[in-house]
Amino acid sequence: MSSLEESFDQENPIRFIKTWIQNQDFKKEGRPSFESSTLLKIYLYGNLIGLRSSRRLESECFRNIELKWLTLGLRPNYHTIFDFRKDNPNALQSVLKLFVLALHRISTQHTTPIMAM
Repeated sequence: MSSLEESFDQENPIRFIKTWIQNQDFKKEGRPSFESSTLLKIYLYGNLIGLRSSRRLESECFRNIELKWLTLGLRPNYHTIFDFRKDNPNALQSVLKLFVLALHRISTQHTTPIMAM
């Protein structure tokens, strides 16, 4: 049986999400039950595939192999995902803009697009 790491080629967009989040410097406040970076990965992945429902994102954390890999198997419930988005609207909007700009820069540098939209 192959490892989960081997399931995704190097051009898979989830690798970009993981790497991009790891290279950001987000301020940590308090001690949430889930790292903000984990919830941000779920948020960005949901936007990438056009999925915004907190309940659907929770379900995807259980069944979607890409999201399992991205979150290291962590599965926050829908309320945690919802609260994260509700409590951070301005920060999430800013991060999403930066993320889209980074995707655009990467896609213009490669002859093969990172993802087909």
